[in-house]
Amino acid sequence: MDTPPHRLGRERVVEVFSGHDDLVGATGSGYAIGAGLVLTAGRVVRAGAPCHVRPAWSARWLAAEPVWRGHGGADAVLLRTAEPAWADLPEAEHTRWARVAPGGGYRLRCVAGGFPWAGRRGGFRAVERLTGLVDVPTGAPAGSLTVGVLSPEPGSMPAALWDGLPGAALLAEPAGQLVGVAVTTAAGYAARRLDAAARSAAEAVRNLRTLVTLDPGGRGNLDLLRKRVLLP
Repeated sequence: MDTPPHRLGRERVVEVFSGHDDLVGATGSGYAIGAGLVLTAGRVVRAGAPCHVRPAWSARWLAAEPVWRGHGGADAVLLRTAEPAWADLPEAEHTRWARVAPGGGYRLRCVAGGFPWAGRRGGFRAVERLTGLVDVPTGAPAGSLTVGVLSPEPGSMPAALWDGLPGAALLAEPAGQLVGVAVTTAAGYAARRLDAAARSAAEAVRNLRTLVTLDPGGRGNLDLLRKRVLLP
Protein backbone atom coordinates (compact mmCIF):
# COMPACT_ATOMS: atom_id res chain seq x y z
CA MET A 1 0.00 0.00 0.00
CA ASP A 2 1.52 3.29 -1.10
CA THR A 3 0.62 5.51 1.85
CA PRO A 4 2.60 8.27 3.61
CA PRO A 5 5.50 8.47 4.05
CA HIS A 6 5.97 6.22 0.98
CA ARG A 7 3.64 8.41 -1.09
CA LEU A 8 5.63 11.48 -0.14
CA GLY A 9 8.89 9.69 -0.91
CA ARG A 10 7.69 8.63 -4.35
CA GLU A 11 6.64 12.18 -5.24
CA ARG A 12 10.17 13.35 -4.41
CA VAL A 13 11.90 10.85 -6.69
CA VAL A 14 13.66 12.56 -9.61
CA GLU A 15 15.10 11.39 -12.92
CA VAL A 16 18.47 13.01 -13.70
CA PHE A 17 20.10 13.44 -17.13
CA SER A 18 23.57 14.86 -17.75
CA GLY A 19 24.78 15.30 -21.32
CA HIS A 20 25.24 17.69 -24.22
CA ASP A 21 22.19 16.53 -26.18
CA ASP A 22 19.02 14.48 -25.66
CA LEU A 23 20.44 11.25 -27.10
CA VAL A 24 23.84 10.80 -25.46
CA GLY A 25 24.38 11.27 -21.74
CA ALA A 26 24.26 9.78 -18.26
CA THR A 27 20.90 8.97 -16.70
CA GLY A 28 20.27 8.26 -13.08
CA SER A 29 18.00 8.99 -10.15
CA GLY A 30 17.74 11.65 -7.48
CA TYR A 31 15.62 12.89 -4.59
CA ALA A 32 14.15 16.35 -3.95
CA ILE A 33 15.20 17.66 -0.52
CA GLY A 34 13.53 21.03 -0.96
CA ALA A 35 11.37 23.03 -3.34
CA GLY A 36 14.29 23.46 -5.74
CA LEU A 37 17.13 21.21 -4.51
CA VAL A 38 17.85 17.66 -5.69
CA LEU A 39 20.31 15.23 -4.11
CA THR A 40 21.90 12.69 -6.49
CA ALA A 41 25.10 10.66 -6.98
CA GLY A 42 28.24 12.37 -8.24
CA ARG A 43 28.71 9.80 -11.00
CA VAL A 44 25.38 10.81 -12.56
CA VAL A 45 26.35 14.47 -13.05
CA ARG A 46 29.14 14.76 -15.60
CA ALA A 47 31.58 17.62 -15.01
CA GLY A 48 31.09 20.37 -17.56
CA ALA A 49 27.96 18.83 -19.10
CA PRO A 50 24.50 20.42 -18.96
CA CYS A 51 22.17 18.79 -16.45
CA HIS A 52 18.37 18.37 -16.45
CA VAL A 53 15.97 16.79 -13.98
CA ARG A 54 12.41 15.48 -14.28
CA PRO A 55 9.95 15.20 -11.39
CA ALA A 56 8.40 11.74 -11.07
CA TRP A 57 4.91 12.98 -11.93
CA SER A 58 5.85 14.98 -15.04
CA ALA A 59 7.24 14.51 -18.56
CA ARG A 60 8.81 17.98 -18.45
CA TRP A 61 12.56 18.36 -17.94
CA LEU A 62 13.99 21.27 -15.95
CA ALA A 63 17.49 22.73 -16.20
CA ALA A 64 19.61 22.23 -13.08
CA GLU A 65 23.10 23.18 -11.93
CA PRO A 66 25.43 21.71 -9.29
CA VAL A 67 25.77 23.86 -6.17
CA TRP A 68 27.73 21.37 -4.03
CA ARG A 69 29.73 18.23 -4.74
CA GLY A 70 30.95 15.77 -2.12
CA HIS A 71 34.52 14.58 -1.84
CA GLY A 72 36.12 11.26 -0.99
CA GLY A 73 33.50 8.82 0.29
CA ALA A 74 30.67 11.28 -0.25
CA ASP A 75 29.71 10.41 -3.83
CA ALA A 76 26.95 13.01 -4.04
CA VAL A 77 25.93 16.22 -5.75
CA LEU A 78 23.30 18.78 -4.82
CA LEU A 79 21.53 20.32 -7.81
CA ARG A 80 19.56 23.55 -7.86
CA THR A 81 16.70 23.53 -10.36
CA ALA A 82 15.73 26.45 -12.58
CA GLU A 83 12.37 26.65 -10.80
CA PRO A 84 11.01 25.33 -7.48
CA ALA A 85 9.17 22.34 -8.96
CA TRP A 86 8.32 20.84 -5.55
CA ALA A 87 7.05 24.02 -3.92
CA ASP A 88 3.45 22.74 -3.86
CA LEU A 89 4.39 19.34 -2.43
CA PRO A 90 3.17 18.90 1.18
CA GLU A 91 6.10 19.53 3.55
CA ALA A 92 8.47 20.09 0.62
CA GLU A 93 10.71 22.16 2.91
CA HIS A 94 11.13 19.27 5.37
CA THR A 95 13.47 16.35 4.88
CA ARG A 96 13.94 13.69 7.55
CA TRP A 97 17.61 12.78 8.05
CA ALA A 98 19.12 9.85 9.97
CA ARG A 99 22.34 7.92 10.50
CA VAL A 100 22.51 4.15 10.82
CA ALA A 101 24.30 3.04 13.99
CA PRO A 102 27.17 0.57 13.49
CA GLY A 103 27.09 -2.88 15.06
CA GLY A 104 24.17 -4.73 16.57
CA GLY A 105 22.05 -7.50 15.14
CA TYR A 106 19.16 -5.40 13.86
CA ARG A 107 18.93 -4.90 10.09
CA LEU A 108 17.07 -1.74 9.11
CA ARG A 109 14.44 -2.10 6.40
CA CYS A 110 14.65 0.53 3.67
CA VAL A 111 13.23 1.53 0.30
CA ALA A 112 14.76 3.28 -2.73
CA GLY A 113 12.89 4.66 -5.74
CA GLY A 114 14.46 5.32 -9.12
CA PHE A 115 14.38 4.93 -12.88
CA PRO A 116 15.94 2.37 -15.25
CA TRP A 117 19.00 3.55 -17.13
CA ALA A 118 18.11 4.99 -20.55
CA GLY A 119 21.19 6.82 -21.82
CA ARG A 120 18.97 9.52 -23.31
CA ARG A 121 16.41 12.09 -22.25
CA GLY A 122 12.81 11.07 -22.91
CA GLY A 123 9.26 11.71 -21.72
CA PHE A 124 7.33 10.37 -18.78
CA ARG A 125 8.51 7.18 -17.07
CA ALA A 126 7.12 5.70 -13.87
CA VAL A 127 9.13 5.25 -10.68
CA GLU A 128 10.29 1.74 -9.85
CA ARG A 129 11.00 0.74 -6.26
CA LEU A 130 13.50 -1.50 -4.52
CA THR A 131 13.25 -2.70 -0.91
CA GLY A 132 15.95 -4.28 1.22
CA LEU A 133 17.70 -4.64 4.57
CA VAL A 134 20.60 -2.36 5.52
CA ASP A 135 23.93 -3.61 6.87
CA VAL A 136 26.87 -1.54 8.06
CA PRO A 137 29.67 -3.65 6.58
CA THR A 138 32.64 -4.57 8.76
CA GLY A 139 35.89 -3.21 7.37
CA ALA A 140 34.17 -1.06 4.73
CA PRO A 141 35.12 2.60 4.24
CA ALA A 142 33.58 4.95 6.78
CA GLY A 143 30.18 6.15 5.68
CA SER A 144 29.36 3.09 3.57
CA LEU A 145 26.26 0.91 3.76
CA THR A 146 25.17 -2.21 1.94
CA VAL A 147 21.60 -3.26 1.28
CA GLY A 148 20.51 -6.84 0.78
CA VAL A 149 17.77 -6.63 -1.84
CA LEU A 150 14.40 -8.19 -0.92
CA SER A 151 12.35 -7.04 -3.88
CA PRO A 152 12.16 -7.23 -6.83
CA GLU A 153 12.50 -10.96 -6.37
CA PRO A 154 15.84 -12.62 -7.22
CA GLY A 155 16.21 -13.06 -10.96
CA SER A 156 13.44 -10.63 -11.84
CA MET A 157 15.24 -7.28 -11.54
CA PRO A 158 16.25 -5.91 -14.95
CA ALA A 159 19.86 -4.77 -15.26
CA ALA A 160 18.61 -1.42 -16.62
CA LEU A 161 16.91 -0.62 -13.30
CA TRP A 162 20.07 -1.44 -11.38
CA ASP A 163 22.15 0.76 -13.70
CA GLY A 164 19.72 3.65 -13.23
CA LEU A 165 19.63 3.54 -9.41
CA PRO A 166 22.76 5.66 -8.69
CA GLY A 167 21.55 8.81 -6.95
CA ALA A 168 18.40 7.26 -5.48
CA ALA A 169 17.77 8.16 -1.85
CA LEU A 170 17.83 5.32 0.65
CA LEU A 171 14.83 5.84 2.97
CA ALA A 172 14.43 4.05 6.28
CA GLU A 173 11.11 2.40 6.97
CA PRO A 174 8.60 3.18 8.34
CA ALA A 175 9.26 6.92 8.85
CA GLY A 176 11.15 7.65 5.62
CA GLN A 177 14.35 9.18 7.02
CA LEU A 178 17.09 9.69 4.42
CA VAL A 179 20.11 7.57 5.40
CA GLY A 180 22.21 7.45 2.22
CA VAL A 181 22.56 7.81 -1.54
CA ALA A 182 22.61 4.68 -3.70
CA VAL A 183 25.60 3.70 -5.80
CA THR A 184 25.73 0.50 -7.87
CA THR A 185 28.29 -1.90 -9.29
CA ALA A 186 28.13 -4.93 -11.56
CA ALA A 187 29.36 -7.09 -8.69
CA GLY A 188 26.55 -5.77 -6.51
CA TYR A 189 23.97 -6.68 -9.12
CA ALA A 190 25.23 -10.25 -9.27
CA ALA A 191 25.19 -10.54 -5.47
CA ARG A 192 21.84 -8.73 -5.01
CA ARG A 193 23.68 -6.14 -2.90
CA LEU A 194 23.10 -2.41 -3.29
CA ASP A 195 25.87 -0.14 -2.01
CA ALA A 196 25.09 3.28 -0.57
CA ALA A 197 27.15 6.29 0.51
CA ALA A 198 25.84 7.27 3.92
CA ARG A 199 28.37 10.05 4.26
CA SER A 200 26.66 11.81 1.34
CA ALA A 201 23.54 12.40 3.42
CA ALA A 202 25.58 13.57 6.42
CA GLU A 203 27.63 16.04 4.38
CA ALA A 204 24.52 17.33 2.66
CA VAL A 205 23.03 18.11 6.08
CA ARG A 206 26.15 20.00 7.14
CA ASN A 207 26.19 22.02 3.92
CA LEU A 208 22.46 22.68 3.86
CA ARG A 209 22.79 25.64 6.24
CA THR A 210 24.46 27.67 3.49
CA LEU A 211 22.67 26.05 0.55
CA VAL A 212 19.23 26.74 1.98
CA THR A 213 19.54 30.35 0.82
CA LEU A 214 19.64 29.00 -2.75
CA ASP A 215 16.32 27.16 -2.34
CA PRO A 216 13.26 29.47 -2.40
CA GLY A 217 11.07 26.95 -0.56
CA GLY A 218 13.64 25.52 1.83
CA ARG A 219 13.47 27.65 4.98
CA GLY A 220 12.17 24.77 7.08
CA ASN A 221 15.25 22.65 6.38
CA LEU A 222 17.21 24.63 8.97
CA ASP A 223 14.91 23.36 11.72
CA LEU A 224 15.37 19.77 10.58
CA LEU A 225 19.17 20.05 10.93
CA ARG A 226 18.70 19.87 14.69
CA LYS A 227 16.49 16.76 14.44
CA ARG A 228 18.74 14.25 12.68
CA VAL A 229 18.31 10.93 14.49
CA LEU A 230 20.37 7.77 15.04
CA LEU A 231 18.69 4.58 13.84
CA PRO A 232 19.59 1.10 15.13
